[in-house]
Amino acid sequence: MRENFLLEIGTEEIPASYILPALSQLEEELKNLLEKERLSYTSVESVATPRRLTVYVADLASRQEDREELFTGPPMGAAFKNGEPTRAAYGFARSKGASLKECFAVERNKKEFLGVKKLIPGKTTENILEENLPEILAHLNFPKTMRWTEGSVRFARPVRWLLALFGEDIVRFCFGNVESSRYSHGHRFLKKEDPLSLSEADIAYYKHILEKNGVIADHLRRKQIIAEAITTSQKKYHPHFSGENISDELLHEVTFLCEYPNIGTGNFSRSYLDLPAPVLITTMTHHQKYFPVYDTQWNLKPLFLVVYNNISQYESTICKGNEKVLKARLEDALFFYQEDLKTPLIDRTPNLEGILFQKGLGSYFDKVKRLQSLAKKLPDLIDCNEQSLIRAVLLCKNDLTTSMVYEYPELQGIMGSIYALESGENSEVSEAIKEHYQPRQQNDPIPSTQTGKYVSIIDKFDSLVGLLGNGNIPSGSRDPFGLRRTAMGLGRIMIEGELDFNLIDLYSATYHLYSSLKEEYKPLKKQTFSFIKQRLIYYLSKDKGFRDDLIDACFPVFEANYYHNYLKLEALTEISRQPEFDDLTTSFKRIGNIISQAATKYPDWEEDSPEAELLKDPAERELYYRFDQLSQEFEMLSKERRYRLLLQKFSELRKVIDRFFDEVLVMDPDENLRYNRFNLLSQLNKTFLIVADFT
Repeated sequence: MRENFLLEIGTEEIPASYILPALSQLEEELKNLLEKERLSYTSVESVATPRRLTVYVADLASRQEDREELFTGPPMGAAFKNGEPTRAAYGFARSKGASLKECFAVERNKKEFLGVKKLIPGKTTENILEENLPEILAHLNFPKTMRWTEGSVRFARPVRWLLALFGEDIVRFCFGNVESSRYSHGHRFLKKEDPLSLSEADIAYYKHILEKNGVIADHLRRKQIIAEAITTSQKKYHPHFSGENISDELLHEVTFLCEYPNIGTGNFSRSYLDLPAPVLITTMTHHQKYFPVYDTQWNLKPLFLVVYNNISQYESTICKGNEKVLKARLEDALFFYQEDLKTPLIDRTPNLEGILFQKGLGSYFDKVKRLQSLAKKLPDLIDCNEQSLIRAVLLCKNDLTTSMVYEYPELQGIMGSIYALESGENSEVSEAIKEHYQPRQQNDPIPSTQTGKYVSIIDKFDSLVGLLGNGNIPSGSRDPFGLRRTAMGLGRIMIEGELDFNLIDLYSATYHLYSSLKEEYKPLKKQTFSFIKQRLIYYLSKDKGFRDDLIDACFPVFEANYYHNYLKLEALTEISRQPEFDDLTTSFKRIGNIISQAATKYPDWEEDSPEAELLKDPAERELYYRFDQLSQEFEMLSKERRYRLLLQKFSELRKVIDRFFDEVLVMDPDENLRYNRFNLLSQLNKTFLIVADFT
């Protein structure tokens, strides 16, 4: 027999960012429980609002299947003496509720033990759920939790009701001071009846009765309703506006701020349009959760769209209240902006001394001095506009001292760019100041300007070396300084920005710009570049779809020209799809392993160029002369970064290499011949390593 199971955790309003992770955990924990207890089901559905987390399991088995289990007891030699059962045998049978007639010999590891098979009746699903649901709820993780009773139970917000039904029956359990029941509750103000009684676990009826009482329980449906309403309202002012133009982050957040969404239109004074657009947008979206309104040229109009949790008859009153709040915020922003403009951006540099970068790593003034030193070294590695680079580095953190960024931290870089233009700086410097924080998140674009890319790289690398060197290493899900994001962003800029230089060349200068770090020079060097490589493996495998083993082969820890390495990876990936790739790889790996073993086994061998007169076997002479013919071509292709063609040339050597291994004894008793063959293979191996470490 099968029944449906419905669980609803009713709470005070949970923060929007907590809801989906908690819902996912709840669903996963429930699935794990059902799998562990051998309870089959058809499907699982989960929905949520700010005041409820709901999971529904369709066609759940009503009990476990009975199972037969084998129990073993004492060795047969201890269970029987002279053919008669001992106390040990009787004790074992009694402990299992069986008679000695039911017991038999069981062989384990070539020894015999007394055993018995017992039929274990399956538990009912209700009993399993009643026993385990309190623990599942108690172990849901939230960024912050709170207590609402005298006990130790914690949750994101106080739990007010628990609906738990298996078919028509209540799954009875207690969490905190709340007992489960068949009752739910509708919208705080729009409900028509309270409580709402459910006769059985039916997700369709659950959604229907809640909607009648002012709650659209399905968050995906709420999100669609909001997106369609926003698009319809925007089209009045911008006919080509579409759902793709809506901020998904803001849309997600407002979806979990309401249970019955409606859209209202508010306005503000045109005088506030004198503020830079990013200030207006941030005030509306980040602080007030409003959607800005645009005209056909994508200029802001003095209007906003607000999602409210009520019926449309209250729209006018709600919008007037939101207009008052927005006016106060914009008035503050206008004051901050006008005050900030009184001080040129360059004059703010000394004020950075009063802002701590990180404990033990100095102030932002110290950080800017380090960035200036690194910026002076970059022109030796790359072709860049040195004057703009150094100017951008000098100004890139100065907006941290402004009132606007103090009030709106999310505008750092953006306000610096605006104030730079107002102070007479050129557009290249201004854009670099704005872009040097990019990418802020995993899927953000990298800086679009060369100067912006370089400032971003040295800023991120300085932070990475300093923070790792000071012992701030991410562990598990904890990464308070965002170092994983920093490392991935740094690698992405070099790869996607096609920056052809080795980051290793900046390490020594960066390390020695710090007066003291907890980690020593060499261990920190390995740790830093291993950390970046780990993030690049994640980025290139998860986002780009490359094979992990190929990434590992093309990204040696201490070869940090990531763009160069990426070109190798593309070439190797393309070649790896060809049928002969595995044979080619086997040959390369064999050579690499022989060289590695030779260095260990024969410490007196000193690597040198192979001598032609010591090549006795026709197969080794063929390999030597064939490789000699191609070596200059290999060098030219490597300099031109034409790795696909280089690998194709490598493949031309495969048959010659195979013949060498078939016909030549590398470990020849004659030391001169043996070492000469090592030298030949070593020369080949070095050339292979230009592209990848095939071992």
